[in-house]
Amino acid sequence: MNRLLPLGTDAATRAWLAVACFMLAATLVLVPAAMIDARTLEGVNVWTKPVKFSTSLALHFATLALLLQLVSPAARGGRMLVRFVQISRRCAGGRRISTSTPASRPACTR
Repeated sequence: MNRLLPLGTDAATRAWLAVACFMLAATLVLVPAAMIDARTLEGVNVWTKPVKFSTSLALHFATLALLLQLVSPAARGGRMLVRFVQISRRCAGGRRISTSTPASRPACTR
C-alpha cells in the first residue's frame, strides 16, 4: 500500500519543498562563484563551505518533505506537533529534558 501522497498536497510539504528549492537555487549560484573566484583560506577555496552548506540543507529539507508524508494529517498539526515544539524550545533554552518521570512526561531542570 502506497502511503505517500503526491508532493505538494498540503501546506507543510509545500513549505519544506520551497525551502529545498531555494537552497538548491543558492547552490546553483554558489558553484560558479567557486569556479570563478580563486581565493583560498588555508589552502581551501573560500566558496567550498557555503556550497556544501547549501547543498546539505537542500537535501535535508527535501528529505523532511518526503518524510512528512508518512505522518498522518491529524498528527501534523495536532497535539504531537505542539508537544514537539515545546520540548524543542526547552532544549534550545539550555534545559535538560528528563523522560524518566512518571508517564514519561518531560520535566525540565537547569
